[in-house]
Amino acid sequence: MKRFWGVLLTVIFLCTALCSPAAAFSDREHGVSFTTPKGFFELTASNSHSNKDLLEKIGYSEKAFDNYLQKNGIIYFALNDDNTKQIIIMCRQTTFSQNLNNLSDLGEDGINTLAGEVLPKDYKDYEILRVGDTVYIQLATTSSDSGGNFYTFQYFTVKNGYLYSACFNYGGSYDQSAAELTEEYIKSLKIDSATASGGGGENIFFIILVIIIIAAAAFLIIRLAFSLTKDLRKVKKDGDEVKIHRRKY
Repeated sequence: MKRFWGVLLTVIFLCTALCSPAAAFSDREHGVSFTTPKGFFELTASNSHSNKDLLEKIGYSEKAFDNYLQKNGIIYFALNDDNTKQIIIMCRQTTFSQNLNNLSDLGEDGINTLAGEVLPKDYKDYEILRVGDTVYIQLATTSSDSGGNFYTFQYFTVKNGYLYSACFNYGGSYDQSAAELTEEYIKSLKIDSATASGGGGENIFFIILVIIIIAAAAFLIIRLAFSLTKDLRKVKKDGDEVKIHRRKY
């Protein structure tokens, strides 16, 4: 009889493990949910103490990583085992986002006008992507540093008076399969439409002036965020102070 119950409990455990859904992220404050893709691990301020190996790969201490998330408005950060892939989701409420409220309010012509004004000259090759009721400005960029080549798929939108940015970073050369996977990943990013606030995008010229600063800062954050394992940033400790040495771009 004991053997029967032991077998039964084992079967229940295996079924639970095999049938459990993919890791789900949810941020009710900002109305964001996302399914962590297979092969990625979500690194947070609360679990970083037990994942110091991953912190070392991105060159952060626990305290520095927590400050990095808060300072840059990062609500989700995930990476793979060797830090050759990262997913970063940022959310901020700014004067720009409050005035625009929703990017979709501008319509396609308005979005093209906005993108033409605010994107750097090297990033004119963009697409407008609609996922459900959310409209994104989508960019694909490539770059290189002492660690090698890397490329990024970036998705920007404004919704409910917030500026959202989702960045998918990959090490190595451009890979079409990664582009296809990223399209699937972005489909799992859900942004609620429950708490609209702001001016509805009436003053487009004011918005353009403000977003230039926002966009420049966002690109800087994206490039500083990604570090390849071949060129790990060194962490120097001086008492409780931790200095992070980032590559200069």
